[in-house]
Amino acid sequence: MAVPFSNTKLRVPRGFQNLLEGLAKEVLRNQPDNINAFAAIYFDNLLKIRAEQGIDPAEIGAKHEDRFYNNKAFSKAGNMGDVSDPQQQQAATTIQAAVRGQQVREEAKEDTPVEDAAKEDEAATRIQAAYRGYEARKRVNLLKDEDDDGKERTEAQAEEEEEIDIDLNDPEVEKAATKIQASFRGFQTRKTMKDKDVSSFN
Repeated sequence: MAVPFSNTKLRVPRGFQNLLEGLAKEVLRNQPDNINAFAAIYFDNLLKIRAEQGIDPAEIGAKHEDRFYNNKAFSKAGNMGDVSDPQQQQAATTIQAAVRGQQVREEAKEDTPVEDAAKEDEAATRIQAAYRGYEARKRVNLLKDEDDDGKERTEAQAEEEEEIDIDLNDPEVEKAATKIQASFRGFQTRKTMKDKDVSSFN
């Protein structure tokens, strides 16, 4: 069956193009699995906004389309751009807060691995410093005891006293050792990467 030729040009209803463009942008942004359900929720939200705030994207889109078909629309002053309107101020504040919140969340996602690595390095450094301080204090006490007593100790006794009784099966010790090892490996990797960068420039 042939379709009769027609010279008539069909137009999309006023404001409908704006609604579809808004839906298309949200679908591309959110990438939903079920587009039909997403579209239903999207249009329900638009209806709620229209009922609560009186903002109708279809009407706004129709006014924008009128710019191209009827330039007299520009001469009429409407409250579309009225910055003193409390509803528009509230809407602008809500949009700005949402955008800023999204930016903060994105920055937090980007900064998390670097901050965690820095915290682990700092924790490992503190553990190492505490252990070195403990060893140094122990040696100083041993030297003082030797001077005070005037007795010479055998090497076997000195080795027994220097031994530290650390439970290697303790989960806390394992965590600390893992952090120290990870910190050292990170240091080694950064050092080799830095050396490679320097050698690649030469």
